[in-house]
Amino acid sequence: MPAQERIFILFTGKTELRWLHWLRPGFRHCFALLPRDRQWLLIDPLAGHLQIETLAMPSHLDLPGWYRDQGYTVIETSASKPVRQAPPGIFTCVEAIKRLIGLHAPLILTPHQLYRHLSSRPSSPAPQR
Repeated sequence: MPAQERIFILFTGKTELRWLHWLRPGFRHCFALLPRDRQWLLIDPLAGHLQIETLAMPSHLDLPGWYRDQGYTVIETSASKPVRQAPPGIFTCVEAIKRLIGLHAPLILTPHQLYRHLSSRPSSPAPQR
C-alpha cells in the first residue's frame, strides 16, 4: 500500500447488533473505502466476517459523498507504514481500520474515539457529515 494512498473512513450508527447500542449514536460502526484505478474497494469488518468487495463504480465517482448524503460521517485519511508490529488487539471494526491505516493506538477502542483521533490529525481534511 503506497504511503499516501487515499482512504475514506466511514462512520455510522446503523447496526443490527443490540449490544452496540451503548456506543455513541452515529458512531457504532466504521468501515473503509479505497479508490482504485477504475473502481472502489470496500473493506467492512463485520461481526461475523470481514467483507472485502470491489465495487463496480468508477473511482472518479464521489462515492464518499454519496455516503455522506445518506447520513454517514466520512473522513479522508491516508495509510502510513508503521516501523514496528501492531500491539495485540481484539478484532473489531475499529481495530481493523487502525491496522488498515497503520495506526498503533491501543487506547482507541470505539468508532467515536477513532473519529476524534482522525479528525484531529493535521494532515486530515476537515471531517464532513
